Amino acid sequence: MHANPFASTTMNMPDRQLPVASNQPLAFALTCAAVAALSTLFSILLSWLQDPNYPTYMLHNLPAWIASSTAAILLSIVVAALFVRSYLERHRITFVQPKRLLLGIGLAMLVAKLLFGLLLRWLFEIFYPWLDGLPFDMEWVYGGLQIISFSLTFLLPLWLGLRLGTKAPAAPGTVAGDEAALLLGLSIIFMGLQLLLSFSYELRQLHDWSYLMYAGPLLHGTLVFACARHMLPPRLARFKPGRLALTGVLIFVAWLLAQLLLAGLLVFAALTSYDALLESLPLTLAGIAALALLWPLTLFGLRWIYRAEAA
Repeated sequence: MHANPFASTTMNMPDRQLPVASNQPLAFALTCAAVAALSTLFSILLSWLQDPNYPTYMLHNLPAWIASSTAAILLSIVVAALFVRSYLERHRITFVQPKRLLLGIGLAMLVAKLLFGLLLRWLFEIFYPWLDGLPFDMEWVYGGLQIISFSLTFLLPLWLGLRLGTKAPAAPGTVAGDEAALLLGLSIIFMGLQLLLSFSYELRQLHDWSYLMYAGPLLHGTLVFACARHMLPPRLARFKPGRLALTGVLIFVAWLLAQLLLAGLLVFAALTSYDALLESLPLTLAGIAALALLWPLTLFGLRWIYRAEAA
């Protein structure tokens, strides 16, 4: 079995007469990130026009707002890059006029987000009194609406653009290993931010400490990126976007479970009056060990996922 989980045992040389669209997925990702940032700005301006006190509210919840906006942009980058890379690899094509296609997709996303946002505001004005009386948490309603919004205003325009764009056959080629490492690291940052945002109310009670808490996923994703970049070769024979996304999820879940186990041990120590583990030095060492665990988990995740395919 090959030592590199990404490399094929054989790799065909690309036909020099066919183009290779190696950088197009990242161009799509940057376009979608710009759309997410612009839509966030439009949302702020619209809320400001409707409520003059909105800037004060936003500044009061600045860490959570920055984390939420960053998570939305990261989600756009990761999903767009993986989706487009999968589409190009599956059909072995390239786009002939990518700039026009990117402009069309970006405008379609902005229009879709604007129309969907106006529709939601109109529906909430009509149905909010009825929804407020329902016996379940409104957070479930907001979560469902976010999924619907992402599907209709992001995935649908992106998919239609890929379907309708002018295409040409492409050579197999190779993909930069840095791209895979970057997307893996960004996916870890996104999942970490989303987890913290689910406890945003509790984190607001920490005041200044919330800044440090929201900065944690950046450190975690950077460590995963460094590990993946160290492991991967400069050029990859196969990218496998779906497996890369699964790798990120497995790394994050395994690391989260390890942290929960460590937290359980500390709680058990507190309940049994064994205070030695609750001193500053043991707690610091435990935090460093939990952070260092990301490195072997990243190595194991990449090797296990891609070697399973080779087997």
